[in-house]
Parts: sequence; structure tokens; C-alpha cells
Amino acid sequence: MTGIRLVTIDLDGTLLDSRQQVSARSLAALQRLLDAGVIVALATARDRASIAGRVPLVMRGLYYIASGGAMVYEPAVGAISWAEMLPPGLAAEAVAFLRRYDEPVFVNADCDYWVDRDDDRVAMIERRYDLQTRPFDRVEDVPAVMRASLAAPRLVLEQAAREAIVAFGDRASVSLASPDWLDVLSPEAGKGPALAWLQAQAGVSPDQTLAIGDYDSDLPLFAAAGYRVAMANGVAAIQAAATHHTASNDDEGVAMALDMLVPA
Repeated sequence: MTGIRLVTIDLDGTLLDSRQQVSARSLAALQRLLDAGVIVALATARDRASIAGRVPLVMRGLYYIASGGAMVYEPAVGAISWAEMLPPGLAAEAVAFLRRYDEPVFVNADCDYWVDRDDDRVAMIERRYDLQTRPFDRVEDVPAVMRASLAAPRLVLEQAAREAIVAFGDRASVSLASPDWLDVLSPEAGKGPALAWLQAQAGVSPDQTLAIGDYDSDLPLFAAAGYRVAMANGVAAIQAAATHHTASNDDEGVAMALDMLVPA
């Protein structure tokens, strides 16, 4: 046995296949871990409702690191365990910054979304991430904000991420969550801080943590994990940071990694 007590897994490109579904084998592997007392944290830019819709599993020891790491949610008890909001002034500044790229800007709190336009990209995002939006003009009119997000082509997002890191420095957490989504969050939020909080609550060290991912936004998970598994479809930075490698998200990569590193 490896002594792994906590497993954190990204969703899109990792646990979910290219049809955005989780396989029966992967679900069985997650249930096996939970039955054995291993904590499982699903870490994603998706909100908690979208996670529940894609991963039909509710058990003690299962957590969602949701909304890009703005919250930790425990589905078995139906409670938000930890959350970080984007301060109002910073939310307004982030929205103004993201609007420079002339692509859809979203603001989000828990499962509620607002967007500043209505176009084909917004419709695609709504379908892909199982969300419904309402229009907004002034972010000051939105009750509370966990994150401001930009939906755009990959090259635009990569430029926006570089420029946002310079513009905000340590005043915000900037995460290139996927090839079509960029988040600006509270500096105390993100997949890394959320995982660190969960590790502290559970008394689990990085040496007892396994992380599985495919994209840049999973690097903070890797930084807090002694076991780091890159999907075969993962980007170069993930491949370089990994201690182990597995098959792609269309070839049972997550289940294979769990069977190898956390055997029954």
C-alpha cells in the first residue's frame, strides 16, 4: 500500500471523457476508495450542481473543490464547508479588465451565473458546463461574486492570463481553467488553497495525497501532492510535473491510475 489517504481528481479532460461522461469503471474505483476510507476531492471549474450531474455519487468522504477552487462542498451533508468570495472592488476591477478582450465575461456565485452578452460562445458554455445565465451590465448589481471569468478562444485566454497575472499580482488568483475558460478569484481561492484547507481539516499531508490532472489549472493540485499523475492527453507542464503517467481520459486513465497506486 502507498499510504494515500486523499485523492484529488480534475474533471474535464481527466475523470470525464471527451463526451463529458464518467465511465462505470471510474465510478466503481471512486466508490472503492470511499468505502476504504480514502477522501476523494473532485476539483474543477464547474459548479457543484454540474459536478453532481456528471458524477452520480454521494458518499461520506466525497468533496467537491468547485467553482475553480472558490469553495469546498460536501454532498453527503449538503453543505458548503469553505468558500472565498471576490471582494466587491476587486470583482469590479476584474470585470473591467476582462472586458478589454471583447469576449463574454461571466460572474458567478455558487450555482448562479450572470453574463454580459448573449452570443454563440455563451450558448456553447451553457451547454458544456450545465449552467444557466442571467444578463448583467454593472457587477455592482450582482449580489455576491466568487469569481469573474472570461470565455474566449485559447490564444486569447493565454494572453489574458499572462496580462492578468501582471495586472493583479498577488491581489487575485488567476487560473487558466480550460482551453475555453479563465477565472479571476480571490487571492485566497483556487484549487491549491482549497486542497490545502481540506488537507488541514483531514490531517492529511502532501505525502499522503494523490492528484490526477491534465491542464495548467491542475498544477496547484500537483504542488500539494506527493503522487502526481498526468493524463496522456495532458499539457506539457502537467507531464513534466508528474511522478506517474496514465492513459487518456478516453482510455480509462483515472481508473488505471487508481488501481495501480491505491490498490484494493
